[in-house]
Amino acid sequence: MKRTTGKSVSLLLSLVLALGLTACGGGGTAGGGEPDLEAVVDPAEIEWGYQADDSDDAQYWYPDGDKQSDYYLIFEDDFVTVDDGGNRTRFSTDIADGHVVNYNEEDPAMDFVFTDSLTCYDLKEGQWYMRADRDEATASLTAAPFVCEAGAEWTITFSADGTYSYDCDGTMMEGDWWFQDARTIEYNDDHGTTRFTITYADDSWEIVSIRDTDNFYPEG
Repeated sequence: MKRTTGKSVSLLLSLVLALGLTACGGGGTAGGGEPDLEAVVDPAEIEWGYQADDSDDAQYWYPDGDKQSDYYLIFEDDFVTVDDGGNRTRFSTDIADGHVVNYNEEDPAMDFVFTDSLTCYDLKEGQWYMRADRDEATASLTAAPFVCEAGAEWTITFSADGTYSYDCDGTMMEGDWWFQDARTIEYNDDHGTTRFTITYADDSWEIVSIRDTDNFYPEG
């Protein structure tokens, strides 16, 4: 648990609700330091995503990607919610020059930039947040081919450079893949863009299965 690591928006919560929370220490880094502000992603282009299929609970952004933490953020269009141990406070936000900032001037200051679809940085508190650890998820995705449970004749191999090869019963397809959000891999082929839904291990960002119309599991 990393509630003491860069409490970031926890400070917002303490100011608004006077809960007496303490912000301790500096933030860990997802990218080896502060982000390159010339290479941030426009948050207006990000698909926020949900925790599960048929869920209206948006994905959680954990400090340093610590999915065991009971402190996290929820980003949605025009809002950010701070959850600290089940106590939630919602703030109105705006997008200004690629930054997610306060909409209401009377709210405590916030300034988030996004380095990719899974990772953001709080410029006010120097804290990284992730809704999935991209490095860990990519490592597990590319470690071995994924084989369809319906039979080994369907196998997809993901590469760390963002390409893949898909053996569909002897017919090979190749293209690009990317994380659309924490639970979704998108990939393109001759038929267009398709999605895999991700299932992670309970206590890590290891990908244990993916699903389009069938389930695929790591070979071996």
